[in-house]
Amino acid sequence: LEKVAQPRAVGAGIALAPNGLAVLEALGLLPAIEAGSRLLSAPRVVDAAGRTLFTPPEPAPAVRMMRRSALQALLIDAVGAEPLIDARY
Repeated sequence: LEKVAQPRAVGAGIALAPNGLAVLEALGLLPAIEAGSRLLSAPRVVDAAGRTLFTPPEPAPAVRMMRRSALQALLIDAVGAEPLIDARY
C-alpha cells in the first residue's frame, strides 16, 4: 500500500552505493540500472557551495548516479511485472 494517489519522484538525482546496487542486482535490475545511470569516477560529498566535505579513501567504492524519476519508474515497472504483488495507491 502506498500513501500517495500516484507515485512521483522527489528530488533530482540519487547516488546508488554498493550495498544498494547489490540489492538491485539480486532483484535482477542491475542491467537496467547500469543502462540508466552513470558511474562516478571520483565520488565525494560537497556542501551547497561546492566545497568538498568528504572524499572516500582509494580505491573509491563503485557509486552510480541516476535520476530519481528513472529509478522510481524502473522500480514501479518491476512491481507491476510481478504477478504476486498487488500495488494499491
